[in-house]
Amino acid sequence: MSDPIITLTADNSSARLDRFIVKALSAHRVTRAAVQQFIESGAVTVNGKPSKAAYKIKSGDAIVVHIPPPPPAGAQAEAIPLDIVYEDADLIVINKPAGMVVHPAGGSHFRHTRQRGARAFS
Repeated sequence: MSDPIITLTADNSSARLDRFIVKALSAHRVTRAAVQQFIESGAVTVNGKPSKAAYKIKSGDAIVVHIPPPPPAGAQAEAIPLDIVYEDADLIVINKPAGMVVHPAGGSHFRHTRQRGARAFS
């Protein structure tokens, strides 16, 4: 299945590209940070060419947005080394090193998290 494609035509405003897309896609609840990631990854084109988030749109610009699929729901198991301090049938105690992200969150922390490592442990 291919990514959804949304085609927009710029009105007579001179707004930044990222702000224009967020406003135009408000029904889709797309955040400005997500739109900026779409733009940086090349999923947004203006008049057939990749552009920058700060590009000032012009009347008549043809803007195409390829919306990528969302990341998988729920944490996936990932075999990473964990310092197991204690475990029994009901409890596991992990000595989490400084800097290790505990669970996936908005942004880019989807891999090498304590949650994903614990899910792989059995």
